[in-house]
Amino acid sequence: MKQLTSRQNVNVTKVFLSLSLSVLISLAGLGQSTRTAPTKKVVKPTAKPTKTAVAPKPVAPKVNFNVLPLFGEAPRTASQQAQDAVFLQSCEQNFGSREDASRFFSERAWEYLTEGALDTATYRFNLAHLLNSQNVDTYWGLGVVQYNKGNRVVAINLLNRRLAIHSSNATLMTDLATLHLNNFSSDSLSNDLSRAMTLLDRAVSLDTANANAFMKLSLAEFHQQHYDQAWQHFHHARALDVKNLDFNFLTQLMARKEDPRGVFKQQN
Repeated sequence: MKQLTSRQNVNVTKVFLSLSLSVLISLAGLGQSTRTAPTKKVVKPTAKPTKTAVAPKPVAPKVNFNVLPLFGEAPRTASQQAQDAVFLQSCEQNFGSREDASRFFSERAWEYLTEGALDTATYRFNLAHLLNSQNVDTYWGLGVVQYNKGNRVVAINLLNRRLAIHSSNATLMTDLATLHLNNFSSDSLSNDLSRAMTLLDRAVSLDTANANAFMKLSLAEFHQQHYDQAWQHFHHARALDVKNLDFNFLTQLMARKEDPRGVFKQQN
């Protein structure tokens, strides 16, 4: 995933936009007590004071749309639209264009993502998309955030939306295939494995030097018990870039079948 690859650290001024939220809670007061006055002929017992109180209505927790992908894709309220207008105007004054500002916030988002600040990264990606809806890399970044939050289905949907716009990005295909492989490892759904294979075959056809894609192809073949093909792809990935090798997976592969080339051997 993009989070796992190193990204350039850019020392720039971080821009913060704080939005205030208010919660209104209504509470009812106590009622007045009543007492019956005695008469001259008959003394009536004093009535016990009665107290009444109305329990406060439960307040539904407010949703923080700032930390939902694409602001939850909910219609913006009049207040939010006013805040958006102020933000956009400020960016137009401080950047050469909205597109430049969008790239700025997107870069900051990746930095926060690398640091593990997932909510802040989400907000920055949302702002980048607000500035320029054509900045489709925001889908990619938000997908990575959701993956790291454990929302695999949402992550896959976001990456698919990115891929639908630009369908020839081999790195994105590999990331999306990785999500499907992770799903298959958890749920053993055959459609996830099939989708991963399709994406990876396409990725290596577009980029024959994509070591990570060959590594993931090896894993996909392993899941299908095609161990010869798994070894073939593993050695292909090793020849391209040894840093992409998954040595935990290598242990599993050697347990199923010895390395046909004899490069890797189990220790006794």
